[in-house]
Amino acid sequence: MRRQLFHKPIRLNAYHLLRRYTSSSSVITELSSRGLVAQTTSQNLDKTCSENPITVYCGVDPSARSLHIGNLLPLIALLHFGIRGHRPIALIGGATGSIGDPGGRSTERKLLSEEELAVNEAGITRQVHRFFKTATAYAEDRCPESTTQAQSPTVVNNINWFRGMGMLEFLRT
Repeated sequence: MRRQLFHKPIRLNAYHLLRRYTSSSSVITELSSRGLVAQTTSQNLDKTCSENPITVYCGVDPSARSLHIGNLLPLIALLHFGIRGHRPIALIGGATGSIGDPGGRSTERKLLSEEELAVNEAGITRQVHRFFKTATAYAEDRCPESTTQAQSPTVVNNINWFRGMGMLEFLRT
């Protein structure tokens, strides 16, 4: 007897896809239903997201030349915000990546040279743009009515505003 290794693919018709993106539920409700929200900073966030566009960001660490699998779910969440008309920001951590990792690790992360960091930042920036271009096109192809208010993410690097800042100025702000 031959074993089936894969489940049969689930085919969603246009109704199911449109219901997912044009329902009256907010992006928080949608992401929660997918198991992508563990906790929020406000109990009113769901209501706020339903009433007005908000700005939301996702930080990306440039300690490697490329995005990694751990970046995928936060970027997908950011995509969902953008599809629903919110203002997504992908924040490349060039400044924070240049000082090491204070994240409670037992060993310090290798400090990268400015050249290595610049290469990593440029590569990750290209990948983030490509991810959102491809993912938004995918959503538009499958649910054109639901992406009419889609917002492309703004990609910024925090080195741009921290580079010339001295320690005292940083501590005062």
